Amino acid sequence: MRKEDNKGKFRTAENICGVLMYLISAAMLIFSGYLCFSPDIWYDELFSIQFALKPISEMVKLTAADVHPPLYYIIVHVFMRAFSTIGNLVGIDGAAAGACTSGPLPVVYAKVASVIPLLILFIYGITVIRKCYGAFIGGLFSCAMIAMPQMADYSVEVRMYSWVMFFITALCIHAKPFIQPDKEKQVKGLRFGKMFPIFIYGLLACYTQYYAAVAVAAVYLFLIVWSVRKNIYQLGIILISANLTVVCYIPWIGVVLSQAKSVSSNYWIQPLSLRSFGGIIKYLMKPGFFNEKLATVLAVLMFALVAFVVLANLRDAYMWLCFMPLIGIIAFGFAASYLLRPIFTYRYMIPGMGALWLGVLVGAVTGVNKKNGENLKKSLSENNGENLKKSLNENNGENLKKSLAENDGENLKKSLSENNIGNINKFFSERLVKGAQAWGFLLLSALMIVFGIRDFWAFRGNELYKRVNMEKVVELLSDDYENTVIICNFDQVSALSLYYFNEMSDITLENGKAAQVPVYLYGAMTDAYLETIIPGIGVIDKPADVRQLINSGKRVLFLGSFNSREDIVREWKETEGIDNENTGSYLLERYWIDVFELS
Repeated sequence: MRKEDNKGKFRTAENICGVLMYLISAAMLIFSGYLCFSPDIWYDELFSIQFALKPISEMVKLTAADVHPPLYYIIVHVFMRAFSTIGNLVGIDGAAAGACTSGPLPVVYAKVASVIPLLILFIYGITVIRKCYGAFIGGLFSCAMIAMPQMADYSVEVRMYSWVMFFITALCIHAKPFIQPDKEKQVKGLRFGKMFPIFIYGLLACYTQYYAAVAVAAVYLFLIVWSVRKNIYQLGIILISANLTVVCYIPWIGVVLSQAKSVSSNYWIQPLSLRSFGGIIKYLMKPGFFNEKLATVLAVLMFALVAFVVLANLRDAYMWLCFMPLIGIIAFGFAASYLLRPIFTYRYMIPGMGALWLGVLVGAVTGVNKKNGENLKKSLSENNGENLKKSLNENNGENLKKSLAENDGENLKKSLSENNIGNINKFFSERLVKGAQAWGFLLLSALMIVFGIRDFWAFRGNELYKRVNMEKVVELLSDDYENTVIICNFDQVSALSLYYFNEMSDITLENGKAAQVPVYLYGAMTDAYLETIIPGIGVIDKPADVRQLINSGKRVLFLGSFNSREDIVREWKETEGIDNENTGSYLLERYWIDVFELS
């Protein structure tokens, strides 16, 4: 009775902790939604916005020049249209059709679209994960999907990472019935209903990001190998789904090959080395503490705990399936980078990171939940009493008498102890391992909670800092810039300036259109990709060109980046007598600029 009471109290405490984790996760989601209402974006996000503003047919043509498939941009486009329509119906100012193509609202809509997949994963946490593993694991899962290292940063970023993480994590969740060790519960035959979510999530991931396609392939490969070894009856439906995915991807294969040629000839990613493996661990597990030594120590501790979970559950096939997306991404990234050219950077692991933490939680809780007494019961029940029974039954107890008479009962003692002591020792050693697993699970859970809260808090502070500084930028943009020219010395700032100073509208400037506020890049060249997508940026490289713009009677502003801005305005003064007035410093998302009025 006492043991049952303790179990009941433990379950109650576990459920309470789980509810608290759900509440923390919900609060994080709500705050992420609040952070969406700021128009700050950086260079990569600008391309997402520009693609999403286009009609879908035109968007697909443009993404053929990008290094990602088109699905994410279609998703953002649909959300922009849907939110704009809803806003128009409820009477929100600026939500009418025109606000879907200019102003800050498209950015807000696109950021909200990045929060949606995290909301869906939260729903998975309170339904499927809770049902399988309990409220505490469900709560930890929900929190981890939002706030483990690096993951919060992509919750409001206008890029595809939160979506591909959702697709891959959901794929792994729905793959669980196909990794069933219990033969009576194994999938047999063409169970299309069970395979359909895997097929859909896998196909969506493939059309969202190429490294996500690698993750999908890794999961299918694992399912095929496991089926051949453990359950051949489900192999047919897995092969059908895998091949159907390939068939559905054929329309985009030509684009993939074309983009591969472009990447092989011109790409910005740095070469990999053995140190990159350390960088991978830091990226996955280093928390957002300002104290670098503390953060490094905690990352090492987290890695050690994850390694312990893996080593203690080496035969847990479902845990390994959840690891396969990340393993596949890293293996493919390194192989391709060494055989072709560097095409792997740490953020490309994001698609597999949700499944990684799901696998860690599954491995940890599975190890703890295994029955501790099974081996002892087996040792007491199987063959342990046979020697004694034999000694009692054979020859009217002769063996028992003999064992009692000879050597003061040594043979009886031997018959009682042999085979039992070894089994009991084995039981206690396994119990010691179980105890270590339980303490490891508690420490792992505590660290994940600390990491999640700390990382989200750091993300919160960074986003609020950018938000406050963006308010100053909005004040700058509220001025009248008719008959104004902008000069920049950094290509990313030049692209963003073209967007912000032209009413945050579509700036792809096709069919010979000219921007109302022209932007020039000084002393640098725009890359071929920028020229293809945003061709409206002019290039000048001499102080005389700047003097010519001033003499044209236009107002000329220089948005200077880096320390070189002071050298540039000094050169203009010395060679062309161009005066300047520094009107202030501004943080444009992540780019510090000084604004100089030239005359």
